[in-house]
Amino acid sequence: MLYLGWQSYLIHGTNDPRGVGRHSSRGCVRLYPDDIAELYELVERGTPVRVVNEPVKLGWIGGELYLEVNPDIEESLLIDETGKRGDAGAPAGLREQVERAAGDAAARIDWARVDYVAERRFGVPSRITR
Repeated sequence: MLYLGWQSYLIHGTNDPRGVGRHSSRGCVRLYPDDIAELYELVERGTPVRVVNEPVKLGWIGGELYLEVNPDIEESLLIDETGKRGDAGAPAGLREQVERAAGDAAARIDWARVDYVAERRFGVPSRITR
């Protein structure tokens, strides 16, 4: 396991795959056994860690803009507790975030794809440029 400098928050492996990426422990970050082993070998003691809680992430990879939309805290807890998604809709300000990230390439945005990714909140980066 990797300690983060907070007493009750760790990054560690788990033998229960249902706990990976979920709020199953109210704090720890759980990884698959092979992934924690790999991460442990890659990270040096004292490496700074920044925990990010951003439901919307945008980034350019190879000239294409990608969008990742995750459930917010309330929806994540609902999924964990009931197995069902809420009807959160698109995050507030999403169009503006996409337009800012796209910059001069805004004409290449596939807005139908943006809406699809925002509605489903897969938590996986998806290409949104044509």
